Amino acid sequence: MDLSIFLKAEAPPAAQLNPILKPFGFKNPLKVWKEFAAFGQEPFDRISWVELLPLLLVEFSKAPDPDLAANHFATFASLAFHKNQLFPYLLKAPAARQMLARVFGLSPALASVLCQEPGLLHWLFEEDGLYGSYKPDRLAESIEQEVGASPDEAGKLNALRRVKRREMLRLGARDLMGLTDVKELTFEMAGLADALLEQMVKIGKARLGPPPPGAFTVLGMGKLGGRELNYSSDIDLLFVYESPAPQGPEREKAHHYFNDLADWAGNCGQESGG
Repeated sequence: MDLSIFLKAEAPPAAQLNPILKPFGFKNPLKVWKEFAAFGQEPFDRISWVELLPLLLVEFSKAPDPDLAANHFATFASLAFHKNQLFPYLLKAPAARQMLARVFGLSPALASVLCQEPGLLHWLFEEDGLYGSYKPDRLAESIEQEVGASPDEAGKLNALRRVKRREMLRLGARDLMGLTDVKELTFEMAGLADALLEQMVKIGKARLGPPPPGAFTVLGMGKLGGRELNYSSDIDLLFVYESPAPQGPEREKAHHYFNDLADWAGNCGQESGG
């Protein structure tokens, strides 16, 4: 297979391009060439790119949509670190190539997460991301640290959104790679929702000031309560509080405070997509 066409600055004719890329399942070979040819123009990237390209084409051919996989990979590679680090890394990491092909060829949402934060590829494969077992305490500690590092409310909410994107990428990639089953996946999704909600309530309390006496509890209903949350599940919550007095101003104060807290937490959950 002659891939030297990807090192040229001018597009080859269809008669030359189609026999090379059509067998891999690409419906628009010219577009794929345009997306990939740019990576062969830099001298420092060229050697590793020439070695990597045939391996990627094989993986993309197995994706549900090879053209979509190629498009997302081109976007990701153009945004990711230094290509003279990315390409050699992928040469030595077949599981990473496989994961990228599956994510990029099937899930625009997960592809968008990787393109926004290319460094998550390293987290998935070189840290505990993809192959680490689910540890609720460790997840809660990680969220606490990220939220605590932000000085204001907006930063803390952004930290929760980052954690959610990162963890949904991890869960989605594990699912696509066959590293988890439905029971484990839905259980972990419910655990993630719990951990995020717990931090959201803490942020809400900081926003509203010290809470009045009495317990405040958030109950997960439906699939969340049953630990069966999936990608498209709505999160149904029931907020319950304990009144500090049967009547009078303390009861009214608690009523307003905890209702405001429930409304705020519910609205933040909807804005963050869960």
